[in-house]
Amino acid sequence: MDEVTIYLYNSTDLLYKYTSSTGFFHNFTGLFDGTYYLNATANDTFGNINRTETRIITLDTTNPLISGVNINNQSLNLTEIVEITNADGNLTINWTVTEINLSITNLSIDSGIIVNETSENINSFFAVVDAGFHILKFSAVDYAGNAINYNYNIKINAMENLTEKMESIESDSNILDAVLKTDNGTNLTGLEYLNKTLSLELELNVSGTGATITIPNFTGLDANWNQTDFSSVVNISSTQATNAGLNAGANFTIFVLLINATSFLNSTNFENGASIFINQNVAGLDVFYIADDIGDEIYKLGYCPNGLRPNQINLTTMCYLNTSTNVTLYTPHLSGGGLGNDTVSPTLNITTPVNKSLVTNSYFNFNFTAKEANPKQDFCWFNLTNGTDTIKNGTITNDSLTWIGTSGIYADIFREIGNGYYNLTINCTDLNNQSTQLHHNFTVNDTLQPEITNISTATSGTGTSTVTITLSVTTDEYAVCRYTTISNETNYSSMGTFDSSGTTIHSRVFTYNSDSSGTYYVRCNDTAGNVMNISNNTNYIADVAANDERGNNNGGSTGGGTYTPPKKEKLKNATKKLDLIPGVGLRNNTKLQAAIEKVLAKGKMSEQARQNMLRLSESITSNFEATREFKIEQNKSRLSMKLKYKGNETVNNFMIYEKIPKTFANSTDLITVTALGATIEIVEEDPEYLFTYSELSEGNEIVITYEVFGEKDVGLINDTSVEFYAEGLGESIIEVEDEEREIPEKICDEGDKICLGNILQECKDNKWMAVQTCEYGCNPTSLICNSSKPGESNYLIDLFILLIVGLGMLVYLKKDKIIDLANHIKTEKI
Repeated sequence: MDEVTIYLYNSTDLLYKYTSSTGFFHNFTGLFDGTYYLNATANDTFGNINRTETRIITLDTTNPLISGVNINNQSLNLTEIVEITNADGNLTINWTVTEINLSITNLSIDSGIIVNETSENINSFFAVVDAGFHILKFSAVDYAGNAINYNYNIKINAMENLTEKMESIESDSNILDAVLKTDNGTNLTGLEYLNKTLSLELELNVSGTGATITIPNFTGLDANWNQTDFSSVVNISSTQATNAGLNAGANFTIFVLLINATSFLNSTNFENGASIFINQNVAGLDVFYIADDIGDEIYKLGYCPNGLRPNQINLTTMCYLNTSTNVTLYTPHLSGGGLGNDTVSPTLNITTPVNKSLVTNSYFNFNFTAKEANPKQDFCWFNLTNGTDTIKNGTITNDSLTWIGTSGIYADIFREIGNGYYNLTINCTDLNNQSTQLHHNFTVNDTLQPEITNISTATSGTGTSTVTITLSVTTDEYAVCRYTTISNETNYSSMGTFDSSGTTIHSRVFTYNSDSSGTYYVRCNDTAGNVMNISNNTNYIADVAANDERGNNNGGSTGGGTYTPPKKEKLKNATKKLDLIPGVGLRNNTKLQAAIEKVLAKGKMSEQARQNMLRLSESITSNFEATREFKIEQNKSRLSMKLKYKGNETVNNFMIYEKIPKTFANSTDLITVTALGATIEIVEEDPEYLFTYSELSEGNEIVITYEVFGEKDVGLINDTSVEFYAEGLGESIIEVEDEEREIPEKICDEGDKICLGNILQECKDNKWMAVQTCEYGCNPTSLICNSSKPGESNYLIDLFILLIVGLGMLVYLKKDKIIDLANHIKTEKI
């Protein structure tokens, strides 16, 4: 095989041609949505050629769009609940899907799929629904897998046959009676609108006793009257009761659960909570609230304060009241409740460390969960041994766990655990002295380096004779950290020590009596001897007052007056590594877009092209390293950026968009810019620049320099911003011969020159290219760089001109005297 060439076309043009003799793979990026055609040719060293078939590829990265959603011609709103009145609950639902590659669109009402259209973009569906609250879910998926989902909440004000609804509820074998009442206690039957305040009472048959569940004072249209298929559970041997008992640490003697209650009425719409009346004496039993349908979330209730039902019922105020013959539970919402006897020891589970596991760090989490309704105050103890010695032990109090109902979670960290084999034991005991003990064993072999989770500096005394900088470091484990200001490559053993280190918090205080700036590089070593092989770093600047500014309170003359210290010498230089982020300016900056359009000379940029550049910016930015430098020399301030490209794909028409702070210069006219090989465009005179490089390859470096007269503040190095854009990645676009092309707008005539601020530009290939940066400005008349600063005369030239004029006048005067003398002599002879 000699080489392979891959061709990519759109519907009209050849876009890319990629030829390789070593790697037969190419990744095309930055493409717009659309249809593409791909084929390839291969030839060997003897000239034999073969071709592939042409494959058709549809590129689709855009989600379908759902719009025009309405019911009975009433528009729906994604952010509001829309109420629709129709006595019969008849709904005509319309929606439109915008997608040329539509695969499927669905409409579901209350999670049941009702419509399943495969390719229709305009849809209409007729449905009959019950009164109350409903969720309509619209979805669409295209053949590329792009999907969109919209949920609309609606309330249907329709008439319901309440006699039939109550009979439907009573079809459950445990529900003896169902009654719906108004807020004044009137029973409702027959056909009724439900846009009113209601109460629902359900009488249940509980073995050995009776129970009544009440949902008081709820808004009828908040309920979903299509979800009245309640399923009750009252058997203490049921799966739900057994699970609830394990989670409560108790055996249930009375159990009442109403499954599907929150599908009928959302938990947030139980305006006055719910009540469960159980016709049995508490008799020393625990009272429990069951918050879900499977018995996982259990709460132990306390007696209501002052013997009164709370006005507002929530997880904090929920409680019970009892008499000698019955008990009433007041809960935030349903599912249910019950009575239980605590004859079960706590249920324990150690989540970390995992039993018989290998732990690869000397610090690790110690977590466990406990299920118990009545924990002791000193709930648990633990013991960690290595077989012969106790490494750690302690008591875990009840309030050390985070409790959700009867389920508690304990979280701690074991630190500085050496390599070896360990046994962990925990034991927890309830108020009835019932205990559970659990054992785990595991091996520690610490091979992981410590991680620095935070590094920062705090500066005090700026502008005084002594500046103090505190370097603070946080690590994820106990470690000893060291620092250097020399190099990122400095070995740990050659670094300086911190003032405080050895835990997870490390600090070092530096004192400066003269200006200084640079970088602190930090590495850390954990208790197992694992040393970081790459330093973390942070920059610092110490701005110290000059010696003659420090002075004392005795300044000034004996005759009075005020001592004015001389101006403090400015910090002369600074360096900063830039944190690069993808470009965002092109999203809404029309001046930046206009500058890009002018440079590319391809007419007005389409929305797809703009989005493509934003995607490419996100793709390429991480492939750059950038450093900003500031320096003052000979009454000039220089701000520069050094950029290195590390990507392996060629960047076509690479663009740098830079904003320079006004504290450096108010206008581009005052700045001398140097950017070799770039086309420079002024986006704003504020100043903002666009630099364009026709091509950028791996390892290429770019230097851009800005220079102004005067000494500026070094702090402005933090106020610049830079963004990167590109027109494409990979091989340059290959033009197809003998095809009509749109002729680019003529920008300039070849060889013409113009002045752009301090930059002399020349027209090359219909583009203005920088050919010289003028230190003293560009003369727009002569189109050359000024030989001196505008407004200043050239002393030697002026002196030479004055000398010539003086000599001329002298010769002229002498000549006049000679002529006069000759005439005089001639007269005397006559």
